[in-house]
Amino acid sequence: LGARLTLVVDIANVMGSVNDGWYKDRLAAAARWRDRLAPLAKRGVPGRAIGWPEFDGFYPQLVLVVEGRAGPLAERTWNEEPAVRVVRAPKDGDGQIVEEARYAIDQGDIAVVATADRELRRRVETVGGACLGPGALRRLLE
Repeated sequence: LGARLTLVVDIANVMGSVNDGWYKDRLAAAARWRDRLAPLAKRGVPGRAIGWPEFDGFYPQLVLVVEGRAGPLAERTWNEEPAVRVVRAPKDGDGQIVEEARYAIDQGDIAVVATADRELRRRVETVGGACLGPGALRRLLE
């Protein structure tokens, strides 16, 4: 299989799935998630976790889509954690997430989006991507 895995994270949705005080400082919470996600680039993601059980695993490209008060993380990230590409949504986070998935698919990659948003999941599946929920993403980080 020549395809790479691009894992796009709807950080607003994923952060909102855990009551850890993220609403007090969205920028800091997004930075914590970026740092938690980074090891996946080296450790890998089991194929079974993303619906490809016949493959041992993938070393993903990680894309974290931020918006609103978490947006400034995109300007600071390259020097801090290069394993995670942080993209600031210019206006619509969901639209940016779909574009990131579409771009990955156009490059021949497997695109998986981490979100619980039903409408976003539908849009991602329409462009050929797959989805996993915030709980599944958290289990990958354990």
